[in-house]
Amino acid sequence: MFSLAAQDSVAVNDNVRTVPDKSPHYMTFELKYHRGGFAENGSNLDDFLSSAKANALEMRVGVSTYGKRAWQKSWKYPTYGIGYYQTDWSATEYLGNPSALFVFFNAPLIGAQKKLSFNYDIGIGVSYNFLAYDSVSNPENDLIGSDVNVYLNFRGELNYELSNRLNIDFGIGWTHFSNGRTRTPNIGVNMIGLDLGVKYHFRPSKKELYAGDNFKPKLLTPDLGEFTPFWEYGAVASGGWRTSSNDVNSDKKYGVGSLAMSAYRHYGNMGKYGVGLDLFYDSGLIEEYEEGASKSNFLFSGITVGHE
Repeated sequence: MFSLAAQDSVAVNDNVRTVPDKSPHYMTFELKYHRGGFAENGSNLDDFLSSAKANALEMRVGVSTYGKRAWQKSWKYPTYGIGYYQTDWSATEYLGNPSALFVFFNAPLIGAQKKLSFNYDIGIGVSYNFLAYDSVSNPENDLIGSDVNVYLNFRGELNYELSNRLNIDFGIGWTHFSNGRTRTPNIGVNMIGLDLGVKYHFRPSKKELYAGDNFKPKLLTPDLGEFTPFWEYGAVASGGWRTSSNDVNSDKKYGVGSLAMSAYRHYGNMGKYGVGLDLFYDSGLIEEYEEGASKSNFLFSGITVGHE
C-alpha cells in the first residue's frame, strides 16, 4: 500500500517556497450592524415603508486567502465564507422578520494590504420566515408572495486595520429579496443603508507561514507567468416556471426557459470581452392574448455585447 502527496510551489521574494497540501487556514469572525430604509418601488406599502426602519444584524465566518493559488493574487487576496443575516424591521406586521443564510466574497479595490482600503462585497443566499402575501390575513403586502426567497447584497466599504487581530469597516449597500416570480406578487423588497462591522482574526491552525505576532497571513506571490490571449466559447441553457402576471398568488404555473451562446476574448488574467446571442421563451405570455397565440409568440431573441 502506498500514497502520493502533491505540492504546489510559489515564488516568495524571488525564492520558491513549497506549500504543503495541509497548509494553514486563516479564519475570521465578523459582526455587522445594518441600519437603513426601504426603497420605494410602486408598492401599496410605499407610504408606510417610507418611515419604516430596516435594521439587521449579521454574523460571518471567513477564510483569508494568502496566495496559495494564483487567482488569489489576481484578486488582491480576497476573503470568502458564509454568513447569517437577521432582520429587525419595523414592518413586521406586513413582512415579518426574515433571516438569511448566504455565502460572500470580499476583496479590495483600492489600497490592498494597506491599513486603510476600499473593498467591494457580494453576498447571495436563501432567506426565510417572510410574512408573505395572503388574500385574507395579509392582503396589504403586495411586495412578496412567498416565505422563502433569494437574498442578494452588494456593498462598498472602508476597511481599517486597528491591530493585528482586529479590523473595523464602514459600508453602504443595497439588499434585495425576491423569488423570481415563482410566486406572485413579486415586486421584491429592497433596502439601502449603512453598516458598521468588527472583524476578528483567529490564530492560524499551523505556523509555517505565521508572520510573528501578526495574526494575518504572510502573503505569497505566485508567478502568474506571461499571459497568452485566447478565445472562450460557451452555451448556457436554463428552464423553470413562473406564476401568473394577472392572477396574484395563483397556483397556475407557466414554463419559461432561455439559451445563451457566447464568444469571449480573454485579454488578461482579470478580464474578457465578447458578444453573445440570447433566446428566451415565456409561455405565460398567453395571458396577453385573447385567442390565436402560438408558441412563436412566446419566443424572443437578443444580442449581448459584454465585458467580465
